[in-house]
Amino acid sequence: MNRIPQDDENDAVPAHTMSLTGSVLVATPRLEDEIFGRSVCLVLEHVPDHSVGVVLNRPFALDVAPLWQELTSGLSKTASPPPHLHFGGPVSGPVVAIHDRESLAEAGNGNGVYLAAQVENLKKLVLIPPEHYRLFVGHAAWRSGQLEQEIRDGYWYPLPADPELIFGDDYDMWQKAMRRVGNFMMQSVVGLSGLPRNPSDN
Repeated sequence: MNRIPQDDENDAVPAHTMSLTGSVLVATPRLEDEIFGRSVCLVLEHVPDHSVGVVLNRPFALDVAPLWQELTSGLSKTASPPPHLHFGGPVSGPVVAIHDRESLAEAGNGNGVYLAAQVENLKKLVLIPPEHYRLFVGHAAWRSGQLEQEIRDGYWYPLPADPELIFGDDYDMWQKAMRRVGNFMMQSVVGLSGLPRNPSDN
């Protein structure tokens, strides 16, 4: 990832005027898809000829033990393994980690969201408590212009990256993201700085 927009820089990330790299994509209710419906995605790369991201809120049913054994091989100590892997998308590729440790960042920004894919960095990440990182198998990919068109068609709403959302609970991540979408949309219409939280969402 390149630099991720900060929350106070943009209410929402314009889909056509800047790179979406590092932004969050929230699937709108219009996107009725088995994989991407009600999903929240982190865009890892957005360049003219393609885009790549990972779905953040799809816990994987795969057993974490084989990967954990591989990552901890040769280490003298380890922290507890994560409760599950995450399904990053339908395209196969290397295991990647989204984490909050700048010292192990291969890409990211200073706002607490970073990427690691190199084995040496993954082996260091598994020494810290699992709430500080997530491991992803697979990724999502869009061809040139496809992501921009899907946004224009109303399937995605882009938001600035927020560690609180990205490292939050999988099961209510989409609802929280949609609440932020509503806040941003209301701000753009009436200039409010935010909306009161619905007590029923607690």
